[in-house]
Amino acid sequence: MQGFHQLPASGDILVITRSMKDVLLLSELGYPAVAPHGERVKIIDEIENLKKRFKNIILLFDNDEPGIEGAKILSDKYDIPMVYINPTEKAKDLSDYYRINSYSKTAQLVENLLCQKSEQSTHV
Repeated sequence: MQGFHQLPASGDILVITRSMKDVLLLSELGYPAVAPHGERVKIIDEIENLKKRFKNIILLFDNDEPGIEGAKILSDKYDIPMVYINPTEKAKDLSDYYRINSYSKTAQLVENLLCQKSEQSTHV
């Protein structure tokens, strides 16, 4: 997983996203993140490790069809909640959203998406 070795030992929220550019942006926003090498890559060993280290794990993949399908598969398989950017925002992923909007708008969007889901998450 991209970004795996840069993660803190533990934390409240971890984001699994689609690309290294989104991992870097999330890190800049204060959220640890990793990205598998593809939306359908098997990540069972890493997930078990991450579930022990982070209270909440949230999937934030692209809001296109492959991204939503890939997130849904991982969400169902590993019992991880998923979020995505509303397609009305005209941004496929977080880095697109940032490019279109400001840093502060991106930070607010991420906070809204992640905090809402982490409150609903049952991972301990």
